[in-house]
Amino acid sequence: MKKFSTYTLMAGIFSMLVLSMSTFGAAVVRRGQGADVNAVIPAISQFTGDLGGSSHGNGGSYTTGYRVIRWDDVPDNVGPIVPATYFNTTVPLGMVVSSACGSLIVSSSGANGAPLRFGDYHPLYTNDFQSIFGTKLSSVDEGICNYVDVYFYIPGTKTPATVKGFSVVFTDVDDIDRSAIECFGIDGQPLTYTNPLPFNNGLSFVGISFNNGERIARVRVYSGSGFLGNTDNSHGGTHDIVVMDSFIYGEPRAIGQHSSDFDGDGTSDYAVFRPSNGTWYAMQSGSNTLVATQFGTAGDIPVDGDFDGDSRNDLAVFRPSTGAWYILRTSNGQFQGTSFGLNGDKPVAGDYDKDGITDIAVWRPSNGNYYYLKSSNGQFAATHFGATGDIPIGAAGL
Repeated sequence: MKKFSTYTLMAGIFSMLVLSMSTFGAAVVRRGQGADVNAVIPAISQFTGDLGGSSHGNGGSYTTGYRVIRWDDVPDNVGPIVPATYFNTTVPLGMVVSSACGSLIVSSSGANGAPLRFGDYHPLYTNDFQSIFGTKLSSVDEGICNYVDVYFYIPGTKTPATVKGFSVVFTDVDDIDRSAIECFGIDGQPLTYTNPLPFNNGLSFVGISFNNGERIARVRVYSGSGFLGNTDNSHGGTHDIVVMDSFIYGEPRAIGQHSSDFDGDGTSDYAVFRPSNGTWYAMQSGSNTLVATQFGTAGDIPVDGDFDGDSRNDLAVFRPSTGAWYILRTSNGQFQGTSFGLNGDKPVAGDYDKDGITDIAVWRPSNGNYYYLKSSNGQFAATHFGATGDIPIGAAGL
């Protein structure tokens, strides 16, 4: 809505380039902007392709794919203020919103003649703001700042989660440096900060995903620099009034590994290893889907653990006859073979170096020693604990 000068645009582009060069992770950024939905669809398609898989509806939990927040899912009798947990409880999509600035609100559906697209704040908004999914849009209500924090959960549960990517469709971005999405990791540290490209009275899409294993635990969405109803700022003023269409983000996956969790939903799955045919059978709790995978042979001992740090159990066996470990990584499908242990050792895989990844480890009954390979640095370590006849807690194959 607000006209911007060539100087403002060039300054914003310089700011964007600096931010891009200072990102902390291997970020893949997709942007699109233009007068209508056709201008942003290609970038949205690229982004959803980066997330892998298809769109999932309400509930359940999956290993790949993405979720879409459509503000039309908030009925008029619930809005305009969106309850913080609405899109994790009432509509179980695994997103919770929080803002120290003010409430997240949605516009009217137009029922009973109510103005669309925040036209109740100012009639001009009906034409200035566009929507691509339904009729409703969202905004931060008047407060002290223009951002909202987004957190992720396994849909319909209280299990904290992370996502691979996050995106927003902004409406009527005029200044490049007034709207952005900022992603944070599990440790609370920023991963990247990215601006959408401006298009007056149009749509601006920006999506960020990671291809090097980084996971997003929180997103801060900045939308413009003014509040709805500030008409002096919305047309030729000193601020930029921006609202938001849909949020699209990667399938939420549980933070941390849980025992026998093969689909990453934070819940243990029913799973068995059948020695007669060397096959693993797992009933994935997130989607109630049976998965069968041949890996191992008779005499192998199945091991419970997440050896690649993606919060999903890998298929892993210890072969006592050779003292070898065989692991099929869920993160990339790669096979790993490691010789570590002797015949008679008990596999006791666990996180012994506190890095959140399962270490290869054995307990030796003959001397009561733990031997393990630290996943954090690949170094060998040994600790004496126990005596002949003891049974190590957590040992597989007993």
